[in-house]
Amino acid sequence: ASPALKRAKSFNKELRRARSFRTAMEKSASRNNSAVNSRSGSPCREGANTGVAGHIQEVSFSIKRACGLRRGWKIMADDGHSIDGTALKTVVSMIKDMEFQGFAVPERISIKIP
Repeated sequence: ASPALKRAKSFNKELRRARSFRTAMEKSASRNNSAVNSRSGSPCREGANTGVAGHIQEVSFSIKRACGLRRGWKIMADDGHSIDGTALKTVVSMIKDMEFQGFAVPERISIKIP
């Protein structure tokens, strides 16, 4: 198969995965009442807010535990746009901290980025 055909198939596969992920997130409303969330709650993230006057944007991420052989988390931006690298690193470090401390990882995380 040609490289262009491979790229097109890969792109369509990613679109299907994203659509499937969003529908699964909508269906997971019952997850809020599950035993996972009855453990200790998620910690409040205390970000060091500097007094820099600038444009601060809030970005929300949907988080879902990876299924199958993969170990970890699926992280997708709620608005469907591309994810900023620093914002993704922040969310990943927050998830690692929560897991390390034994807290439940929420299905949605919102952070503020300058």
